[in-house]
Order: sequence, then C-alpha cells, then structure tokens
Amino acid sequence: MKSKTLMKRIFCGAIAVATAVSLTACVMPLDEAKDFTSTSVGFVVAPSPEVSTRKVTITGNPVNVRSGPGKKYSVIGKTSKGKSFGYLGSKKDKNKTVWYKIQYTSSKTGWVISSLSKLKEAKSTKASTTTASTTTASTTTATTTTTKAASEKTVVISGNPVNVRSGAGKNYAKIGSTSKGKKYKLLDTKKDSAGTKWYKIQFTSSKTGWVISTLAYIEGEKNTSTPKKNNGKVAYLTFDDGPSINTMKILDILDQYNVKATFFVIYHKGMTKQYKAIVDRGHTIALHSYTHDYSKIYKSEKGYYSDLNKIHDYVKKTTGVDSRIIRFPGGSSNTVSNKYNKGIMKTLKSSVTKNGYYYHDWNVSSGDAGGINRKASVLLGNVKKGVGKKKVINVLMHDTGKSKMTTVEALPSIIEYIRKQGYSFEALTEDSVLIQHGR
Repeated sequence: MKSKTLMKRIFCGAIAVATAVSLTACVMPLDEAKDFTSTSVGFVVAPSPEVSTRKVTITGNPVNVRSGPGKKYSVIGKTSKGKSFGYLGSKKDKNKTVWYKIQYTSSKTGWVISSLSKLKEAKSTKASTTTASTTTASTTTATTTTTKAASEKTVVISGNPVNVRSGAGKNYAKIGSTSKGKKYKLLDTKKDSAGTKWYKIQFTSSKTGWVISTLAYIEGEKNTSTPKKNNGKVAYLTFDDGPSINTMKILDILDQYNVKATFFVIYHKGMTKQYKAIVDRGHTIALHSYTHDYSKIYKSEKGYYSDLNKIHDYVKKTTGVDSRIIRFPGGSSNTVSNKYNKGIMKTLKSSVTKNGYYYHDWNVSSGDAGGINRKASVLLGNVKKGVGKKKVINVLMHDTGKSKMTTVEALPSIIEYIRKQGYSFEALTEDSVLIQHGR
C-alpha cells in the first residue's frame, strides 16, 4: 500500500514539474530563452505580426496640432515641416476638410489638417520566419560594416549666417551658428528626406554638427550650393507690407496651387486673423518693420532695432513664431536711408547678421510697387524678364490692399509661368539660400 502511495506521489510531482517548465517556456523572453541552447537545440523565432508603415509627414511650417479634428479644437502643440508621425486615422470636420490623427508624442495623440500634411502610403512589412540552431554555448559575434568618414576634407561656409544643427535635416535642433568663410573638418555626408545633402562637421573641439550643403561646400570641389530638387531651380514668392484685405485672397490662391510663400509683415491694427492665417496655412511669417517709416527706422541703429523689436514681439505674441527672417524696408541697397543717416545700411547689414537675423532682398520684381494697380499683364511681364536663367529666384510682390488688387489678379499666372520653367516653390527658412543685393 505504501509502495503504491509513494509511486502516486512521484507521478503527480513529475506532472507538476513538467507543467511548470511548460508554462515558463511560454512566458520566457527571447533573450532569456537562448540560455536553453547549452546543448544542441534548434529553435524558431515566430514571424512578427504585420506592421503598418503609414506615416503623416508635415508639409507646412509651423503647423498646429489640435485636440480634435477641426479648428474649433484647442491647440495642444506645434510641429514643423518634414517631421513625420504615426498615422492613427482620419476624419472630416463640418466643412468636409480631412484631418489626420497622429501619435504626437509617446503618450499623446493629436490632429493635423490634411492641407498642411501628407499621408504617405506604404506597403506593410512582415518579418520573415527565422530558424536558428546552435551546437554549443559559444558566442556568435555580428560583423559590423563601418563607413569610413571623409578624411582630410574641409567644409567651407558660403552663407551668412548658417545654422549648425544636431542632425541632417531642418527639423533637428539648432546647436549654434557660423558665418561665411569659416572652415571645418568634414566628418560625413547625408541626405535628408527631401534629398538635400548635409555635411557633418567638427563644429568645436568637443562638438559635432550638421550644415546644409546649399550654404556650404567642400573645399577644392565644385560649389554646388543650390538646392538639388527640380534641377536645382527654387522659387521663393515673397509679399511685403501686409497683412491687408488681400491676404486671405492670396492665401486661397497659394492653397489652390499648393504653393508655400513668405510674408514680410508690418504692423496693421485689426488684422490678427490674417497674421494667424499666414502661419496656420503653413507659410513663413517674416519681419519687415513695425512702422515702415524711413525717418524713424533709418535715423540710427538704435532707432532701427527699436522698430524691429516691436514687430518681432508683436508677431511672436500674435502667432507664437519667433521670427529671425527679415527684409529691410526698401531693401539692403536702398539709398533713401542716406537722407536720414548716410551709411546706415552698411552698419545695419553687418549688425543684424551678428545679432542672429537673416536678411533677404530679391532678384526678381513684379514691379507692383511702381504704381497703383498696375496691369496684371505688366506684372507678369516683369516677372518673366526677371526670371531669366537664374537657379534660385526671390520674387518681390506686395500685399497692401486696394492699391495692389492687380497683384492678386496676376498671381495665378505668375505661379503657372514659374512652375512651367521647372522651379519648385518653397517658403523661406533660416536655412534658405540668401539673396542679398551686392553679393
């Protein structure tokens, strides 16, 4: 009897142990499971489930991220051109505008408008089933291929100033800036999502950084400091002196053609909606002046900065944008300023650069500043003459209400002509090619 009882206990115990081992194997992490391979064992890594690779890429700059699918929902953050987020779904608002739901942060979701973003469709990927076998407990070492960094090559800065970023793309953080003529050791090259080349440089003795190739070149090699998209032909449409009663019409036309532009604004009372719309629709809001009064702006360096700081602070308060992109009233080559302070422009051009601003003039003019409502055909003709064979064009137009109604009329034809010449359209950023008079 005792013998039968003992045998029964042993049998039950064996079942319990086998069950425990079975359950342990089910929950054992893969990196711990490899401990079982001390003897000759074969194991199969199960195929991972199908993974969606759909992404929402931001095309505006900056773009509001909202708590729901519509402009009535609160803004929970902002994002910038080129950034990508996991796609979670889409929904139309009451105006039938499509909004994309994104994984904004690791713990937060949000919504962005489809007109300022793009849903990139991609085939789902599936991990293949892998069979691995080992015969001993020996360690297998993976072979790593290291790309040798560019040796003994020097990057020369051609822009002024130029941002140095933490990574190869405009969406990476700015870690400093440098100026024309400075040289750095080249460590690596890389292209961003838009196909633009970036150079990795030894920025300081202890810090590395990245600069865009459109504002730098490798010493001894052909200077290819123009963007590569569309044969390197880039067009910046710029509007001075707004916002005005024409701003919303201009924005609608730009949306129709899916074109981004830059607005060099001054202060106008009662135009809060227009300032915000420029930013919300993905365009660049830049600084022109607060008063546009030459007698105040160009009286002294102090007078200029007093005016510039006022428009800077107003734009930041109204739109949230800390703009560092400027255009001098009359341009950097104006001579009217000599009436108030001879030589002031030479001082200011050097000063604003040292203070971290990026000033832009133009190399194509619509001529709309030459009179009240000049014929749309004349404005288009001026643009055609100005474009010529230029690789990069900065087109000057004005957003000043009733006196420039024909600028709005001519805008579609101007866009269509420039596009037919093979240009891509971009809004100005701190990394854009600088068009400056006299350079």
